[in-house]
Amino acid sequence: MVKVLAALLLSASVAYATDPGTASGTMTVGGKKTQLRYAVAKTTENGFEKGKTDFVVLLSNIPVTVEQFSSIRDMMELSDTGKLTGVEVEITPDKKIISGTLYGPDFHLEGNSFSAVGMHEFESTTFKKNEVGGKLSTSHESSFRKVPFSYSATFDAVVKAPKAAAAPVLKGTPIPAGGGDIGKNYLAFVQNVQKGNMPAVLSSVSAERAKQMNDDPDFKKLFPLMQMMEPKNIKVTGGAVDGDTATLTATGTSDGNPAAGTVTMVREGGKWKVSKESWNSKH
Repeated sequence: MVKVLAALLLSASVAYATDPGTASGTMTVGGKKTQLRYAVAKTTENGFEKGKTDFVVLLSNIPVTVEQFSSIRDMMELSDTGKLTGVEVEITPDKKIISGTLYGPDFHLEGNSFSAVGMHEFESTTFKKNEVGGKLSTSHESSFRKVPFSYSATFDAVVKAPKAAAAPVLKGTPIPAGGGDIGKNYLAFVQNVQKGNMPAVLSSVSAERAKQMNDDPDFKKLFPLMQMMEPKNIKVTGGAVDGDTATLTATGTSDGNPAAGTVTMVREGGKWKVSKESWNSKH
């Protein structure tokens, strides 16, 4: 009897253990179950108490890199595609969950995600400076817009710094810090985004990008997200111009963290316009 009990206890402990970067459990939305197999974590400053550092954990059905998890833009893209199903929570040093986000196409929402609190539970097995693990679950089945959901999974995640983005390959004549007239046009675009001046934004982007914005019926709804995602304190550090295409390098801050950006500008009708932005932040 003792041997049987010991075997059962050992079996239970093995089932509860999870390798770093993985999860084991399911998320059920509208009656449909999805396996949660992956875990990734980062740290962030507590928004209520200065000096406190919280864990932010994502359990998901698909692998999400540290670099993707550290980028608001990348997370939105993963969510928008409908490929991502999972749960993200912020855990304080006293192991309380103060915020949560649910992802999944089965909620049938624009953007495939929404914020939710009040139903998350966390039982820790590992709680170190750079590693967190245990069990995340809902305390009860909840619903959002009449779609029921619940989840339960064990996990372990190690906090790792995002890899630095590869330096852009600059082709053409070097552009000095500040970017000259090209840099001024880009910074004017940034200011118009921050001010919420949509007509000015549309007139300062490339014809192709303007068409994409105009053709998107949800662009006006999504514009506030564009404002939120645009880094702050942007400075053009240099770049290069090659004919009617220019590449600018820039720095800024995203959620208070340092960010590095690469901006593609194109000359149309004698004016330099924004074609594409790519930003990476370090959390």
